Amino acid sequence: MANGTLDRYRPLFLLVGSLATASLLLYAAVFAPKLRAIDGLKAEAAARQERASSTLRQWEEMPRRKDERTRAWEEAVARFEERIPGEPEQERFMAEVGALVVRRQLREFRLSVADGMDSASAGGTAQGPVASAPAPDGTPGEGGTPGEGGTPESRPSFSEIRYRLLFCSAYRDLADFLDDLPRLKRLVAIRSVTIRESEGKMQTALEISIFHRGTP
Repeated sequence: MANGTLDRYRPLFLLVGSLATASLLLYAAVFAPKLRAIDGLKAEAAARQERASSTLRQWEEMPRRKDERTRAWEEAVARFEERIPGEPEQERFMAEVGALVVRRQLREFRLSVADGMDSASAGGTAQGPVASAPAPDGTPGEGGTPGEGGTPESRPSFSEIRYRLLFCSAYRDLADFLDDLPRLKRLVAIRSVTIRESEGKMQTALEISIFHRGTP
């Protein structure tokens, strides 16, 4: 009885199996490539969306980056103008030196303008390590000599003021004082150091230069 029923429905089973096989073949031949193409289009659309979002973020960040570059440039210019101001500003410099004298306990301190160097023009001729103007990207200038580089017309003009310092101190205080001078806000070039013993005291004669922009 069971075998007879199975024989009766066998053609139906074969038909269903054939239809299933045909469906699989049709999917593999027709629909699968289209689905892969759709997936590829989705991935490409997502990539384009990401690029568009990245571009939009960059546009949004441009004002902030511009402000940062502007601030960096302004800070570099301010540092340069503080190191080499547009005016002699001798009182400010003497106040800085005076604070160092007190800190390093220098005795019998005297400061005077060196002979013949009260306002010597340094445009292209001054010697000594000084900072050049900051670059346009905000990078502070490297060490150099005022007036070096460029044509005479394009070089900025600098003026030098040379001072002579006389004082008594211990060796350690002298060393600390010499280390402190280049760290002043004003750019200082040490020209010469002369040390001698007199009456049991160590006496130092020091020549230094400061600079300002422009001619005397």
